[in-house]
Amino acid sequence: MFQAIALLATTLAARADLVLSSNDGHTVMNAQKIMLAPNPVTPDTVSLIDVSRYPPTIKATIEVPGSVVGPPMAAWIAKDESWAIVTSATKADPAAKGGIGPDDRVSVLDLTASPPKIVQSTS
Repeated sequence: MFQAIALLATTLAARADLVLSSNDGHTVMNAQKIMLAPNPVTPDTVSLIDVSRYPPTIKATIEVPGSVVGPPMAAWIAKDESWAIVTSATKADPAAKGGIGPDDRVSVLDLTASPPKIVQSTS
């Protein structure tokens, strides 16, 4: 039993070599804890982080629509680490309250490209 658990833990650890971080450039929180758009708004990005050894290293950071609030809030990497999906629930919108409006964009990333790139997206 112990050998099976150790083998499973080793197998799972070997697969988790990349982490995807969606970085929201269009949302900040003010002193009153209200979320609003910064001035100026900066691009949303995704960072691909290699955690296969210590210390982790950022392999790439590219512009990709994303957000840290509201459903959906997702960044997902395929099991083989060749592609990823990033969703965006909000975006900068000067006409919206606080400068942030709803969004429904989804981006598919090719993680084998150098640098990684968006290969498909909704708008």
